[in-house]
Amino acid sequence: MIKRGIKIVILLIAIIIVLYRGWHMYKRLEYNKQSFNTDIYNYIPPQTVGVININKNYGFEKLYTYYPSLNELIDILGNYIYPPVIVTKYPDNRDILIMRAGKEQEELIKTHIKENIALPYPPKINRYKDTNIIICALKDNTFLVYTFYKGLFIMSHNYKLIEATIDADPENSFFSDEAHKEIVDHIIQECPISMFFKQQDNLLAVNYESLNDTITMNGYLLGKGEIDSVSAINKLTHYLTNIPDSICVDSYKVLNKNNLTTVKIILNKMH
Repeated sequence: MIKRGIKIVILLIAIIIVLYRGWHMYKRLEYNKQSFNTDIYNYIPPQTVGVININKNYGFEKLYTYYPSLNELIDILGNYIYPPVIVTKYPDNRDILIMRAGKEQEELIKTHIKENIALPYPPKINRYKDTNIIICALKDNTFLVYTFYKGLFIMSHNYKLIEATIDADPENSFFSDEAHKEIVDHIIQECPISMFFKQQDNLLAVNYESLNDTITMNGYLLGKGEIDSVSAINKLTHYLTNIPDSICVDSYKVLNKNNLTTVKIILNKMH
């Protein structure tokens, strides 16, 4: 009788273990599915002034000439990078990095940051909506703030930007304007590196290519209506004044074709 009771207890424990593992596996698969299905481009708040979209790992080093501070963000992640990667730019040189991350990637990134990036102190964890925002101290007296939300990894040095990204409304995001959706989607999907900059109702959308010290940007200046050449040049000049001091404008060209304003910008690194 005792042996039978022991067998029943062992059987119940085994069933509980199997059920727990099954539930754990289901939740992991569910999270990974969410990561795959979440539209990463819906989580870019409208107050963003610029977006850099990288579809390939090898594209990062090509950006460092134009955008040196990107090196710091990428170095934090080491080898744990899963394109597409979005860097969203805000006024005052504030940035956020966003990419998809399933459960396996989440565990790898957390371990990497804990063991190789953060100082050996317990991080501060704030609960915001239905996710944890993790704040950890770095060696250079700054803080790294990151979260895993709906299958996305979101990282910045600015806490408020993390909250703004979580709060992003898909109906009112950086890319929610339907007027030129087909063009924007094509550039995002087909170009290894693409950049998007907003000024009021205008959007500069370009493919980014770098060879040695020369940077070429081909794309469009998109607005609510047709933009005449003089107006287009004036608007483009505004964007060109915001390039890094280490870069100079070699040339630019603006053309109106089929009710679209195309642009070609060539930049060179200053020596």
